[in-house]
Amino acid sequence: MQKQLPLKYYLNHFFELAEFIQAQCKTLLTPEQQQFIVKLTQLDEQSLCTLLRIYSRKPRLVALSSLNYEEIPNLHGAIFKLKQFALVAHPTVDDLDLVLAHLTKPELVALLADDALFKTPVTFKKSASKGVLLALCKQHIDREANALEQLCGEFVVNSRAEYYEYFEFLYSGRLSAGDINHQNRFVMRDLGIAKVRNDVGETRSRFNTLEEAQTHYQLNQCRMQFKACEMPEQYRHLANELLQINCTDDLAHSIKNKLLIRLFKQFKEADLAYACTLLDNCTGSSEAQELAIRVRYKQGDTEWVQQTLEAIINDPIDDGILYFAEDFL
Repeated sequence: MQKQLPLKYYLNHFFELAEFIQAQCKTLLTPEQQQFIVKLTQLDEQSLCTLLRIYSRKPRLVALSSLNYEEIPNLHGAIFKLKQFALVAHPTVDDLDLVLAHLTKPELVALLADDALFKTPVTFKKSASKGVLLALCKQHIDREANALEQLCGEFVVNSRAEYYEYFEFLYSGRLSAGDINHQNRFVMRDLGIAKVRNDVGETRSRFNTLEEAQTHYQLNQCRMQFKACEMPEQYRHLANELLQINCTDDLAHSIKNKLLIRLFKQFKEADLAYACTLLDNCTGSSEAQELAIRVRYKQGDTEWVQQTLEAIINDPIDDGILYFAEDFL
């Protein structure tokens, strides 16, 4: 028989996460993060449930109309409390395009028909596609209209990435593109699908220092950004960001090297010189050494290639690169 999750299953998961963070990860938190976790534990149950429901969403904005749950009988009271604690906020006019993108087609039609939101009436067809209606709204809406405050008040900003995502990372050791990192693992455990930490009070943290934890968190964020990149300028921005990360342990160096090599492959056709600088910034990577040698050899830089091969043979990183250097030389 399939197991059923209790009504407030995610609340129990939060308390397990909070126990682990407070018991094992205090030295891995900044003062702001420490204050934040204390704030969460001081919330009344309804407000905490509301915040966790918001954090369980992927988009940056969450519609209040989507937060109707049995365990949250007074949603507006909970939102008011969360705003008092500075844990949520409504979007501003700067977020207007995101707000508009969240609206349904009927809502966009109603918006275009509201003269209070436009300096001049907009001609449109109700049968037009949602994309066309959205474009009209973005183009013609009066971004200084007072009525926009009410529209923005129907949403809250999902600030999970500011602090809470870091707590999940400390628990799981890895960011995920799927559901909430720790919640998804807890759900699979509760359903009997997978194992998870049994005693968070006794399990030790994966990281020893704040610097180490923050570095691995940054690297995992870069890894997720790489998956989301589509344009050349996005890859370049990511590469420049990655180059600024100072790694303090072997695993961090390994993660950074793998990302730099993947970025090298993105740039090698369009900007080989820049791509090679990414390889030059790999630390202790035999794969990066081999790629650099092959590239420089194709460019005719045989003197550099020979010197590099001889240096590798004298002091190889591993046996694989030693065999390669001897054979290539």
